[in-house]
Formats: sequence, structure tokens, C-alpha cells
Amino acid sequence: MIPKKQNPVSMADLRPIALCNVVYKIVSKVLANRLKHILNGVISESQSAFIPGRWIFDNIMISYEVMHYLKRKVAGKTGREVGAVTPSRGIRQGDPHSSYLFLVCMEGLTALIQDHARRKLLTGIKVGRGAPVLTHMFFADDSYVFCTANGDTVEEILNVLQVYEKASGQKINRSKSSVVFSCNTIRDIKESVCNTLGFQEADEGTTYLGLPNMVGRKKNAIFGYIKSQMQERIEGWDKKQLSYWWRASSKKPKSIHWMSWDRLCAKKSEGGTRFRKLHDFNVALLGKQGWRLITNQESMVSRVYKARYYPEGDFLSAKLGSNPRYVWRSVLEAQNLLKAGASKRVGNGLSTDIMKDLCLACDIDHYIHTDHDAIKGQMVSCLMSTTNEDCDDDLVWDNFNERDTSLILSTPIRRSERDIWFWRKERLGHYTVKSAYAVLRDLASGNNIGRNSISLNKLWNQKMPLKVKYFIWRSPARLQLNVGSILVTTTNRNEVVWQQKGRESKDIVASALQVLNNWESAQDRSFDNSFGFIIQTDGDTHWQQSQIGIVKINTDVTLLEESHSYNHAMVARNHEGTLLEAKSSCKHGRIHPELVESIGIREALSWIKTKDWQEVIVESDCLGAIQAIRCSSVNFSYLGRVIDECKKLLVDVESRNVTLKFVKRSANSVALYLAKYSSFIADRTWELVDIHSDFLNVLLKDLNH
Repeated sequence: MIPKKQNPVSMADLRPIALCNVVYKIVSKVLANRLKHILNGVISESQSAFIPGRWIFDNIMISYEVMHYLKRKVAGKTGREVGAVTPSRGIRQGDPHSSYLFLVCMEGLTALIQDHARRKLLTGIKVGRGAPVLTHMFFADDSYVFCTANGDTVEEILNVLQVYEKASGQKINRSKSSVVFSCNTIRDIKESVCNTLGFQEADEGTTYLGLPNMVGRKKNAIFGYIKSQMQERIEGWDKKQLSYWWRASSKKPKSIHWMSWDRLCAKKSEGGTRFRKLHDFNVALLGKQGWRLITNQESMVSRVYKARYYPEGDFLSAKLGSNPRYVWRSVLEAQNLLKAGASKRVGNGLSTDIMKDLCLACDIDHYIHTDHDAIKGQMVSCLMSTTNEDCDDDLVWDNFNERDTSLILSTPIRRSERDIWFWRKERLGHYTVKSAYAVLRDLASGNNIGRNSISLNKLWNQKMPLKVKYFIWRSPARLQLNVGSILVTTTNRNEVVWQQKGRESKDIVASALQVLNNWESAQDRSFDNSFGFIIQTDGDTHWQQSQIGIVKINTDVTLLEESHSYNHAMVARNHEGTLLEAKSSCKHGRIHPELVESIGIREALSWIKTKDWQEVIVESDCLGAIQAIRCSSVNFSYLGRVIDECKKLLVDVESRNVTLKFVKRSANSVALYLAKYSSFIADRTWELVDIHSDFLNVLLKDLNH
């Protein structure tokens, strides 16, 4: 048995050791991995533990809203009961799927509570008009049950718990359970409820999931323990590397401060070292919950907060409001951050305002510039064509300027899909704290580039050990020294100063060369393919003939800045290198190169569907597009829409044995040439008898390598 605390006094203070052998754990892990994918549809939304896509902070946000509501309630007789349900037998400790089986067992308690609520035997709580009725919330075995504070309701609660105890074999731990009452509950009722349940009344120090149940005005006193813990940890950094940058201990008043904290937190291109600003990092963390309120509007926490704070809008348009809760104040701090990085990927356009929300597939300025009365207050759905899934070309040309028209028509819009939010600062469109923090720092610095940014970026991009970069960074003249010389000279200096012994100059030079060789060898490593994004056959530098019976298609794209358009070309050749067919197409639009390359791959896959080629290799020199198609992660950006279409086409031509391959630009010269040559030519198809001499020379050049 493993003790849960320093001085255990009962069996409840001990944790059993898992006794699962290797084979048992492997089988159990396989079952657990299969089970977790269906849990979201099986386990009720009141349970937020162990289920992919649900978060512990959801329960905390709801609990704070309820506690604040009870604290201010002056009418009615509503209270809240909390019972900690802890398993005593049945599920083996350490079993990989024991947590999932426990959730299934807890669904029995959920079913009992919901049944009593349907029969009006239990009454839940609503924190605002239009908010869902809350009867209970679970995080594993930490449980909230909300009900009216009267004798009949308490008896029903006891009945529910007794039925669950008999069915599951679990027992309520009354020593860890408590009752919280609204401020309008009289003392006699409080005592009666506590005596009947056998629970104690919660005081101000009661916690839920490690955080205080209530947060009043004395926030420094409530959360002061966090500051104390951090201070104690920092005090222990005296002999560690981090104390190099600042005075870690108040016991050493004469310690050196190398530079201000603001400069240390600045970006490396601005002369800093990118230490984290705690306030900005905290806002980035809060932004993660704000992002969930935007993207997961059907969750319980989203419905509760929408009803309470923004019933007629969304999180991005919400105001602080009157009498705001502490958690709401905190999460709302991230609103400007989300406005700076969040965008909508247009599907049917029913929820996307043309002027306010329409995000175009453009690198820099994503929004509409046209100021036209006809589009004010209109949704993107009014621009849709009635004959296909794209926008109506004539309608767009009539109402938007040339720049906006170019971008709208080149943005991949699909009427059959719904509008969804995506995070522009990440390639997959997922919100990340890292990218959000970078947005905050850019907003704080005004996106200004300092005078020394070029030289500093050059320094930080050098392939050398980090400590050497810091050594050069701290030097006034930005020394351009040999990496090995710096390392070994510094080592020899330390030996002379601290150990009173040194080495001859020839030994120092030999050691420097050895260190440099070792370091350069360590840097010469291939791409990490642990994620499966790149395969061994990728990266050809010259075009290679395929095996007999295999058709090879090369695809490439040319961006035409002056005409705000792009041209993609596809060239199909057999195993002898003979041209079978080539196609080119010019499209109006000005979008990201990776998106354009993905569109080219999509067109090549669509082309294959019209042919009777039975085995095909599609080659592209855009590694990002190839990686995105191979990646199994969901991509919410506009690039993700094209990637999904490519994946679907690959499934459609699965019987043809179609594979994708990344090649260097030098191995894709024919497609590149055709894309450039046909830039100002309408959509066209070439066969061997149609091509001119220059095109033929490029084809022959591939065969000569």
C-alpha cells in the first residue's frame, strides 16, 4: 500500500499498488483506447472527467457561477449538496480502462437524479433566464447535486444515494461531504438538512477541485498561497541556472541584475530572451477557455455563460455587464486576444456577417474593404450561387471592389458545410497557448521591428549551442567567434581560475576542433518522421522514371502578383518519360502559396478520376501540403477544407493505387515551366503532338539526369 499522506491513520489514507502484469495491461489499454472514442456519446454532459474534448475548468466555471448566484440569492429556498462518491471495490487499481468503467457506473447516479428531476421530485438551479437547469455536476467522484433546501427534497436525495449505493457497492464519504446554502436559508433549515444528510455545512475554506468554492473581495488573501508557493520555489533556484538572470533570493541583496525584466521578456529580435510575462501568459491560458466558449457552443458551460452574459450575441461581442462574477472577469480579459487571432471559415454563410466576420484566405489583411450599403448587415449566404457551392461571380463583381472580389472568389467556400471558427495563427487552425502568447507580445510591441532585429535574428538562427548564443548576445559587439573556440577557451579559463591548472595552446586548439566536429555531427540529422509526415522515398532532387505501368503526375503552381491570380499545371508521363497529357488552368485570386499548392494537388486527384490509369504517383514540391494530407489531425482552416477534399479524392481513387510524394523543386521543373508558360493562357490541355520545342526540351532534360 502507498500512503496518500505523511502519517496515515486509516485504510482510507492508503492507495493500493497496481498488480496488473504486462499482457493484462496491453489488452486493457487496447480496450480503453477503443472505449474512449464512444464515451462522449454515452456519458452525460454533467460528467467532465477522462472524456476527450471535455475539460475540468468547465465544471469550475459553472460552480463559480452557481456559488455566486447562491451568495446573492434573496428569494426562494434553494441550497446545494455535495457528495464525494469514492469507489470501495469492483474496479482494479491501475487498470488502464478502470477510469472509463467508473464513468459508466457513475451514469447510474446520473440516471437516478435525472429521473427524479423529470418526476419533479428534485428541483435544480438556473443562474439566469434561458440558462439550462443544473441538477448535478460530476468530475469523476467529485460530485455536485443542486436541490431545494427542504425536508422532502433531502429525503429524495437520500433515497437516490441509497439506491446507488446498493446497486454499485460504493459508499458516500460523509466526512468529506458538505452542504452550501443560499444566503436566504434560515438557520433551522440548515441544521435540519445537515442532520438528515449527516454532512457538515461548508465554510469559506471549502474547496472544489483544488480551488476555493467562493471568491470574495479579498482575493489576495484567498489566492495568497499560490504566491507563497512560487516564492518558496524561486528561493531554491540560487544554485541553478535560472538564478543567472536575476536575484533569486532576498537573502542576497547585492546580487547582480543583468537587465530589466521587461527586456528579458522582449522577443529575441528586439534584444530580449523571450522569458514569459506572467500576466500575458495567464491571459493566453484564459484565452483557451474563451476559445471553447466560441467553438463549443453546445456545451453546458457555454450555454450557462451565454444565458448569463451574452444572450443576444457571442463571446467576442460580450460586455462585462452588471454584477459580473470573478471567473467571467478573468475569461473576458482574453476577448481582445481572441479577436486578434480568431476567424470564421465560411461554409453555408448563415452565421457570418459580410462586413464583420468574413475572413478571406489572405496572408495579411483578411477582411472586406468595400463599403457598400447593399452588403451592410448581410450574411455571406446571400452571396451564394444557386447552381453550385461557390459564390455567385456576377453578384460579387457587382458589389465589391477588385481586391475584395479577387479574394472572395479565390476563398474555398462550401455551402454544404456549416461556418466554423479557426485560429489563424496556427496551421491546423487550433488555438494554442504558445501562439496566443506570441499574439499578445506582438500587440504589446505594436509589431515594430527594432534596428538590431536583423543581426539578432541572424544570431539566434545560427546552428550553435544555446549557451554560446547567449554568450555572444551578452557581448557588446556581438562577437563573431568560432563555436569550438568559444567552448574550449571558456573551459580552459575556468580550469585556470578555479582549479589552478591549464593546458597548452596546441591542446586547446585540438580540443576546440574536436568539440566543433562533434557538435556539427550532432546537427546533421535527418527530418524527424516520428509523426509519419515524411517517408523515406521523399525528397528526390531529380525527376525519376517510374516503374513499368505506373503513371507519374507532377503538379506545381505559379502566383501572379500583378494580375492577382494563380496558375496551376499538371503533367502526366509514363514509365519511359513520354508525355501522356498536360493541363493548365488560370484562376483569379490572391491567396496563401500553401493553399494554392494544395488546390493544385486536388485538381490532379480530380483529373485521375477521369482517366483509366490504374497506378499513379502524384509529385509536388510543396512539403507543407503533402504533410497536411498525410496528417490525421483535424484542420479547421481554409487549407484544411482543401486538404479534406484531397483526402476524400484519395479514398475515391483508392482502387487505382494512388500515392503522394514530395520532391525538391529541381525534380518538378516540367510542371513549374508549364505553370509559368501558360500564365496568360486560358484553361488548356496539351498532348505530345501539341507541345512546342521549349516544352519538349524541358521534358528531355528530365530524362538526361
